[in-house]
Amino acid sequence: MIGVAAASNAAHYIERANMLRRLECLYGKAAETAVFAAQVALDQLSEDLAARGVTALSEPRKTFSGVSVGPIADGEANSIEELCRSWISMLSSLYSVSAMELMNQAQVLQVGPDVPEILTTGADRLPALVLTYVANQRPGLERFFNEDVRQQRIRRRISKVHNVIIDFAGSHLVANFGTMMAARNHAASVDRIKRRMFDLLVERDTETKSLQPRTFEMIVQHPPADDPQITERQASVVQEGLAALADQSRSEHIAFVPLTSVPAIGNHVLRAEERPSI
Repeated sequence: MIGVAAASNAAHYIERANMLRRLECLYGKAAETAVFAAQVALDQLSEDLAARGVTALSEPRKTFSGVSVGPIADGEANSIEELCRSWISMLSSLYSVSAMELMNQAQVLQVGPDVPEILTTGADRLPALVLTYVANQRPGLERFFNEDVRQQRIRRRISKVHNVIIDFAGSHLVANFGTMMAARNHAASVDRIKRRMFDLLVERDTETKSLQPRTFEMIVQHPPADDPQITERQASVVQEGLAALADQSRSEHIAFVPLTSVPAIGNHVLRAEERPSI
């Protein structure tokens, strides 16, 4: 099942399967064709729903030979979106509720004048600090860092909303960097890391399959448990946040790498880029 569609006289909606990459388990490299067919079929159904409403489901138009519209059933929910999400989460192995929740958080936490600084894409200095460390150790690797990260070395970036932001995209490693706050803005920093993790998920699932496989990692800098500048309670909160993020990363098959300093993160990136090509 690649999607659930609902329509009434007043509205229509499609909740798409957000883990189509799982088709690789069945089709291997051929999954790219299956994913393309699924996306095109859903796009065409969406256009047909806009044009014909409920008729697009009762009298569906054929797209690809392997894609069909199943039997129609009546449903009830607080919203048409909730109805589709409820059904697809129960019936489709190609759908992840946690990925959907991350997407919603990324859409809600928009940058604006009332959003705390920690939530803006330019507020976290960690990516720029890692860039400086890595470039000093191995000149030339800075080209793998996002252009905005490179600009942060010489001026504060003007905050703006992006669809997907990737801090580092090397030959072997694709990574986003995030800082875990111990006290003030701790919850906001966790939310921001979740959004960066979602960016990695989207980038991984849309990466061209012909490319050499790369590791996708969410790399987080956090204060060590024995840091004298934080209280025992704050240290406990940090560990709870790290455990929650680790659970989230496992469910989405994104590597989670918690480290306590910029040099440790920089050396991790350097080692990853030293791996020989397959």
